[in-house]
Amino acid sequence: MARSPFESTPLTAMQTYDDIMERRVAIDAEHDGLADSGIREADVFVADLQDGNKLVLLDETTQRNNVFKTISAEGGVAVLGDEVTEVVTGSAGSFMMAVADPATRRNMQVTSFVPKPHLVNPLKLEAARENGIAVHADSDSVEEALVKAQAYVKNTPGAAFVHPYDNPSGVAALTIVGEHATNAVDKLRADGKLPSDHEEEYLLQVGGGSLLGGVACWLYDNEPVVNRTVRTARPNRKRNGSLDPRFDGLAVEVPGSIAMSLLTDRRFVQGQTVVHEASVADATRLLYRVNNRKLYEANALVGVAAVLQTLADYPDAPPKTYVTVLTGSNADPAQHEYFMGLDGYESTLAFQERQRNARRRAMAAATWTRFAGEAESLNKRRPVPAVRDFSQPGGQYGASPTYPFRQGLIEPRPV
Repeated sequence: MARSPFESTPLTAMQTYDDIMERRVAIDAEHDGLADSGIREADVFVADLQDGNKLVLLDETTQRNNVFKTISAEGGVAVLGDEVTEVVTGSAGSFMMAVADPATRRNMQVTSFVPKPHLVNPLKLEAARENGIAVHADSDSVEEALVKAQAYVKNTPGAAFVHPYDNPSGVAALTIVGEHATNAVDKLRADGKLPSDHEEEYLLQVGGGSLLGGVACWLYDNEPVVNRTVRTARPNRKRNGSLDPRFDGLAVEVPGSIAMSLLTDRRFVQGQTVVHEASVADATRLLYRVNNRKLYEANALVGVAAVLQTLADYPDAPPKTYVTVLTGSNADPAQHEYFMGLDGYESTLAFQERQRNARRRAMAAATWTRFAGEAESLNKRRPVPAVRDFSQPGGQYGASPTYPFRQGLIEPRPV
């Protein structure tokens, strides 16, 4: 069972759910639903996919700083006492930007520990420093940055640590994203823009797991009209033995304890998809067309990529309504150009067939190479006669119609 960093006892999935929803009720009651925070409604887009499938895109980059984590930061800072003068966090970049707004409104200084510059989106580092955030970019991973942030808090009076993804109050605030999603889908169904008999499948990208925690708890709390499933999506993030910096927002080796408690219970999460880089390329091109050429971070497109990859791998599956969340649009243009230039995803069946064909070609090449070696050996032992008799059957090949390769007159077949 998972253990919350703010609790002394292990938490089961149902205990996590109860805790998150109780905190959501408290946020609505004590902080008027974060009414003063300026949390904005998400933009909603619907894309028609092949074979009658629908894709509902919930664009949470409408929040300040263009990241959904603004919502969890509001929840995390709202519960801090008046004695706090400095908010300290560790992140891959997005959360330190998100936490600055609620902290600044309460006249709190923000200090953030992040991985080294080559592991972080440069646009986020630049924006954080311009906003007056004290940035310590000297860690090798997000996990190391979190350890340093907590050590800093212990030695700094008036400082409070706000976890970027394993904070129950932050996850409770993110149930607002689940509320945005269900409200959008219900309205689209009522307007006839979505089939009423489609099963809903939510594909949520997971790094630390705060988005999953908020949305999964909200979906479980609200009984669906139709069948509903939740699957997580994670990029294949290893590159040359280390985490791929292009997915900096998901650069957590293991999700937090809140998410892990839900991931182990199929009432909340029913599966996972590992997303290939080529699928992110497909998602980049799709969103570039659908949403007026707006650029999104690779992290934000992992859910969309999982949908496209699923459709490629299971072309005979019944049509569904897929729902995913676009989480950040602080995209590095160079990163965008990289994904736009990649080849698209190849379905698993097509990949396996290509691998089989490659093995066949390799075996054929090995066979002909061996055959050529045998022919060369025979040529050395049985040289070509100086005088050829072309009047005999097969004589055009030399002394024997049966062993043309022995005469060295026919080259092995190229592969």
